[in-house]
Amino acid sequence: MATENINFESPRGWRLVGRYLLLVGIAVVVLFPVYTTVIGALKPGSEVLQNPLVPGPFTLDGFSDAWTEGHLDRYLLNSFVVSIVITIAQVVTALLSAYAFAMIDFPGRGLLFVVFLATLLVPLETTLVVNRRTVDSLGWLNSYQGLAVPFLATAFGTFLLRQVFIGLPADLRDAAAIDGVGHLGFLRHVGSPLVRPTLGALALYSFLGA
Repeated sequence: MATENINFESPRGWRLVGRYLLLVGIAVVVLFPVYTTVIGALKPGSEVLQNPLVPGPFTLDGFSDAWTEGHLDRYLLNSFVVSIVITIAQVVTALLSAYAFAMIDFPGRGLLFVVFLATLLVPLETTLVVNRRTVDSLGWLNSYQGLAVPFLATAFGTFLLRQVFIGLPADLRDAAAIDGVGHLGFLRHVGSPLVRPTLGALALYSFLGA
């Protein structure tokens, strides 16, 4: 790999040095929490708070205790199942609703879409208590459906995919209609493949959020 020689006799050389020092400083700031976490995880529990930045006698007991006594295996399974369900549901509901808002002309479409977008302005904290009471009234506490059902749809995904569908040529839909292809057929065979990259990005975003 070719490297650029730094000429310390020119202002440009010193600018390069400054950029490298800035990058090193940013790397230190970003990696410092990772370093402290790894050091703390590998230390015995009694020595975690003693010289937290200095490596000490390393042990893997913390990981084994978290897996056995802390039931981490069950928690990871729960997170995986809930995240998969939420991701699939959000991708499907966003795909269907975005197509409807972009390709189907129905009364009140603009107003309804504004209502969709308005839900993005509602903080999660304002719905937390209501969702908890609703889940409790349905008897879904401590269950997969209680964790997943309140998050099966996303207005952000609808907005994202709608913008992509709007950018598709209208001739595609017209040609499909002439051939007798309905909305679901067009969405399955034409629309979905064309927006596949955006679907992948939405799925990743939904999975990390869940």
